[in-house]
Amino acid sequence: MKKYFVLLCAALMVVACGKKKVHFADLTLSTDKDAYLLDDKLYDGEVWSADDAICLNFIDGLPDKESMKIYHENGKLLFDAKEQKYFDEDGKEMEMDGLIKYQQYIGDEVRAFAKEVEDGYRAAGGELDMDAEELPEEDFSELESDSIE
Repeated sequence: MKKYFVLLCAALMVVACGKKKVHFADLTLSTDKDAYLLDDKLYDGEVWSADDAICLNFIDGLPDKESMKIYHENGKLLFDAKEQKYFDEDGKEMEMDGLIKYQQYIGDEVRAFAKEVEDGYRAAGGELDMDAEELPEEDFSELESDSIE
């Protein structure tokens, strides 16, 4: 019986420890600069920002922008692009007007990730038409400010 327990524990450790998060810095740019690679293969899977606030799925080495998810500092989901849903720090779905208090955080995280991608792309010799600093500021001004708690 002890043998089975040891084997079960070993199997659980392999499964639990076998998959680590892939961060954008782990990827390399293909020689033709049109796709991202991990271990010299087109990457398929989740890619995280350096601070684990943003996650994108990559398919055939390219990001699927519709798969973007943004997370609160506590690790709970804030925004799911595919579902077009927003959540508070407790995981409760919220309406658009509840986003006002998260506007700065979302903007800062998106710009930081864009800068991370931009720096990696340029370091690999790629050229871009726009800098991360040129990303537009989100405008939530038409939302009612009295919805902020």
